[in-house]
Amino acid sequence: MTSALLILIVDERHDDAPGCEQLREAGYCVVHARGAAAALSLIEQDEPDLIVTVDRVGREFVRSLEDTRALLDCPLIMIGEHDSRQSSRFPTKFLLKPVAGAQLLLEIRNLGVTPAQHPETD
Repeated sequence: MTSALLILIVDERHDDAPGCEQLREAGYCVVHARGAAAALSLIEQDEPDLIVTVDRVGREFVRSLEDTRALLDCPLIMIGEHDSRQSSRFPTKFLLKPVAGAQLLLEIRNLGVTPAQHPETD
């Protein structure tokens, strides 16, 4: 039996974040954090399978990871207007805005993060 993979989206917007509806329809569980502190708390609490960061709040979150020398045990996709991966060891992939839900879903699957691979734990 499988359970939904957990995707954390770090974005100022809530349900309007890129691809949320498509991700849910594809079987992913999506949670949001509207700031870096909330995202860090959710990571400690829920251990997401993938993190998607968007724009300024996403960059602030990645900086927070760097500042705290955090360990991240999942892929991280950054979405923005310019590629800021060069200054960080965390982002796995960068997507240039605008990003359609189908494109985000494809990139997530290309990283090997698919709902069918997540075993349910008790």
